[in-house]
Order: sequence, then C-alpha cells, then structure tokens
Amino acid sequence: MKSIVTGNVRQHDDERGWFVGAFMPQGDPRHTDRLEIKYGRHAAGEQRTDWTDVHSGVNVCVLIEGSFDLIFPDKTVELRKKGDYVVCDKSIPYRWKSHLDTECLTVRWYD
Repeated sequence: MKSIVTGNVRQHDDERGWFVGAFMPQGDPRHTDRLEIKYGRHAAGEQRTDWTDVHSGVNVCVLIEGSFDLIFPDKTVELRKKGDYVVCDKSIPYRWKSHLDTECLTVRWYD
C-alpha cells in the first residue's frame, strides 16, 4: 500500500537532521539508497574540525538562514545570503563552520 508521510524537519535531531535516505526504515517512503536529505541547524561557533568521510555521492548545501563556511582542501566557500549554495562533486572531503545560528538544507544523491 502506498503511503504519505508528513512531519517537520526540525523533529529529526535523533538522525542529525537527515530525514530521507537509506537510514530510514524499510517500507517507509523516505527510505532510498539513491538520495539523502538533511535539514541542518547549527549554533553560532559550531564547527566540524575533522574532514568528512569521502562519499560517492554529489552534495549540494543551500543556506536558509545564518552564515556558514564549507572548507574544502583547497578552497573555502562562504555562504552568507539566503539561497547561497555550493555543489560538491563526489569524493571531496570537507569541514564546516557556522558563524551565526544557521539553518541549511543538504541534498546528496548517488548515480
């Protein structure tokens, strides 16, 4: 039977903000191994100092509110205005830093 799932992305703190992807329960329409979607909320000054694991997917991060840096091995991308985004190709590690209380949407897809 087909189903419809509703909710609020802010309720997924247990999943670190991820609400679509392979980590959702089998049979749930949000379960897929081809796409992951995250609604991230980061406090001012919060940062990831370790490099991310290298993924086989393409990432896009869209700034909703705040001020956020994505730090790549050879470049830092500053997201400052609502709607700013960065697309990161496969296998590029990154770190990040939130300058203000920040909200962003991250989508990762796999070929």
